[in-house]
Amino acid sequence: MRRNGLILFILLINLMVFSLKALAEDSIMPGDIFYTQPVSSVRFSHVAHVQGASLGCDICHPGLFKTEALSVQKEGDFNMEALYKGKYCGACHNGEMAFSSDSQCARCHTGVKGLKRVKAYAKVGSEMEYFRPKKPLLLGDGDYRVRFSHQRHSGFQCRDCHTGLFGFSYSRGQISMESIQKGKYCGACHNGEMAFSSSNCVACHEGLAMR
Repeated sequence: MRRNGLILFILLINLMVFSLKALAEDSIMPGDIFYTQPVSSVRFSHVAHVQGASLGCDICHPGLFKTEALSVQKEGDFNMEALYKGKYCGACHNGEMAFSSDSQCARCHTGVKGLKRVKAYAKVGSEMEYFRPKKPLLLGDGDYRVRFSHQRHSGFQCRDCHTGLFGFSYSRGQISMESIQKGKYCGACHNGEMAFSSSNCVACHEGLAMR
């Protein structure tokens, strides 16, 4: 009898632990948000941005968005024009850090043409391929300009590079060959073992390859 009671006690403890874990996960990871103003059916996924893109809560809150869900709808300028000026979602969705807010409408607006194609692509492709920037980043000038392609690095998740190796913004002169050769930035992988060495100049500096 005492043994049965002990087993029941252990089962109850395990049940409480799993329940608390589930509650903790729910409190840490909010669900999707559907905006209805000023237009209806705009979907925001916390999972895609927090787990997929490895963004911390402080990237958006409270600087870009208040933590209260949908409170931004009360702002008079929560519209596409503001996004184009770099506010709200437009702070990242500018065509460089993430896909531009004036393109690929069906990724956010669930009622527009192209939504079915986007959903079908998301099912067969990588989750982060759905959000990965499509245009290459151009860093530097002249012969030493570097063209970085997110597509060529599609085997990685966003969190593999951001924000441990790279922030989501770039300042001119921030990255140097000296720092790369010390294992920072691109040099964390391009060391001749994980990927080709940073001494292979023409692999990245496209102007040098034309000489």
